[in-house]
Amino acid sequence: MGEFFKYFKQITLRNVLYFLAKIGVIILCRYLLDEPPTTIFKSRIAVDLLNGILFFLIFNVVISVLSLFVISIYAVNKHVADIRDNNFILGVKRIVTMFNVILAIVAIMKTVSINPLEFVTSISIAAAAFALLSKDYITNMINGLIIMFSDKLSLGNYIVVDKNKGKIIDITFLNVVILDDEGDIHYIPNTTMLTQVVINHSHLLYKKVYFEFDIDNRLGLDMDFLYDKLWVEMASYTDFIEPNSFLVRPKEIEKDYIRYRLVFHIKTQEIYRERIIKKQLLQTIITLITQHSKGIKQYVKD
Repeated sequence: MGEFFKYFKQITLRNVLYFLAKIGVIILCRYLLDEPPTTIFKSRIAVDLLNGILFFLIFNVVISVLSLFVISIYAVNKHVADIRDNNFILGVKRIVTMFNVILAIVAIMKTVSINPLEFVTSISIAAAAFALLSKDYITNMINGLIIMFSDKLSLGNYIVVDKNKGKIIDITFLNVVILDDEGDIHYIPNTTMLTQVVINHSHLLYKKVYFEFDIDNRLGLDMDFLYDKLWVEMASYTDFIEPNSFLVRPKEIEKDYIRYRLVFHIKTQEIYRERIIKKQLLQTIITLITQHSKGIKQYVKD
């Protein structure tokens, strides 16, 4: 039981105050309906407005409490350390938001004296047409729920979809939002996520990293020399890469240049270091090329 209630400690003070405020408004509305202080609160408009607010807040509080218990039970069973960073919990929150929107619409209808059931029945044909027109949107929403409640993809996972790659920072009813290595945000439709091949590097211990560079044949930089120089730069990162995964090998051999491919496997949890390592290696390659290019120029001059 103690483990169950410890997840309530992760609720922020702002959430608690917001919840208490809703309870306070419910009590106030109930009081104004039962004992209206002035004739203003006895009018039909005021009564309908108070009833609409009561309807929305009561169901909102019930849904909030139920969702909190569902999240806490899930967190205990799955040993979730942080309830703010989990797919299932994100999915529950999205569903709660959707129910709140529906409740708000119904509350507004009740406020203006419209029977929600009769209203839905009267526009059934229009609703069917709307559903047909919004088929893609509805499909995307359903796919979003599938992703949220799936254990295949999670917030924080590093994925590759088509030509997009990056860390998942959010999942909505419409898109999966990823942050790429350059700091750009990509919005990938949920339907695409379920119909395209998705590579999830976070389910692997290591991620393969590689890049290519060209070396002019006149520089006289052989493969062993390049490997030794680049490996020296990797010395401070050996704890973050897979042993014996660092390779420098020729990919294309042309008349004027050789295209090399540099490959190494970095630990998935250290994937944020990838850009730092690549930047340092590229700077070393540029330095080597610059130094030896000066030698060629000096030789031509002499």
